[in-house]
Amino acid sequence: MPINILHSKKDIVSIKPVHSDKAEKIINDIKKIMINENCNSMILDLSSFNLFDSIRVGTIIATYHFIQFINGKIFIIVQDNLAKKTIENFKLKNATVVICSEKQAVYSTA
Repeated sequence: MPINILHSKKDIVSIKPVHSDKAEKIINDIKKIMINENCNSMILDLSSFNLFDSIRVGTIIATYHFIQFINGKIFIIVQDNLAKKTIENFKLKNATVVICSEKQAVYSTA
C-alpha cells in the first residue's frame, strides 16, 4: 500500500496514505514511518478516506503520536466537518484537525 511522504523545510513530515480496506495495515505502516522519520511534527492527510476510516485512523495515529512525541504536533486533514468534529471530541492535545478545504493553510504554515 503506497504512502506518500514529504518533508518540508520546517522539519514537518507530511504523510498521505492511499485509502484501502485494510485500516490496520495503514495504521501500522504510519506508525513505522513516524518512528523511522522521527515525526515530532507531522501532517496526516486523510482527505481521501471515508468518514469512519478517517476518524479511526486519525484518532489512533494521533494517540500513538502523543505517546511517542509528547511535545509533538500533528495536523490531521479530513474530508468533512463531521469527521473534524468527531475527532476533536476526543480532545487530543497534540492534534489539530482541519477539513480538506482548509488544507492549503496547513501546508503553508508547515
